[in-house]
Amino acid sequence: MCCPKECGKECTSKRKSGICPTFTDEPLSFCSVARIASDCGGNDDDCSGPKKCCPDICGSRQCKEPALKDRPECPSFPKNVPCLVYQHDCSHEKECPQGQICCGVTCGIGCAKPVKPNPPKPRQGVCPPVPKDDPNFCNLVDVRYDCDTDSDCTESNKKCCGTPCGGRGCTSPIKGDRTGCPPCSNSQPSTGCPACIQYQQLCNSDKECNRGHLCCFNPSC
Repeated sequence: MCCPKECGKECTSKRKSGICPTFTDEPLSFCSVARIASDCGGNDDDCSGPKKCCPDICGSRQCKEPALKDRPECPSFPKNVPCLVYQHDCSHEKECPQGQICCGVTCGIGCAKPVKPNPPKPRQGVCPPVPKDDPNFCNLVDVRYDCDTDSDCTESNKKCCGTPCGGRGCTSPIKGDRTGCPPCSNSQPSTGCPACIQYQQLCNSDKECNRGHLCCFNPSC
């Protein structure tokens, strides 16, 4: 679009509405092999439809659907205030000052200091293990980020779990015993399976456990 500047006019890219989804970067050893190519050069206009040009793993930029909602760390702002101008000061936290994140604010999108969120209550079950990423495969697929927490999944029997290449998606949890987990029974919990006073959800996937431990379901609970 053509915009006025100090000494005339210049062409500038128009931001599309929304905030880029968060992502978990891969280690340097992965990136040096994968050589992830970018879909876009930094402008939302490079992407089709509502997709935005967002930072992604290994320093790349990819066209992604904007996040469905604010990050849990975003503070709440009043929304029923009449606005004369819609502001769009950021699309992701890399455009914010250090220590701030990109959030929905009263009259648009802007940078804000994060707050400590109330952790969402996880749904019962354990996420299936994610296969080890193949850099050559990850360089070819369109990685999706369909959820951040279990509550983002519309089907009540699914959890928000890790998917290959660092993505996240709504997945059916594991049912029954897992290889490597201690066996338990409803009547007599065996060694390694604690007796249950109340149901606890202390992990959702193996990545939330200490090294060498698995996230296991105790049927006696």
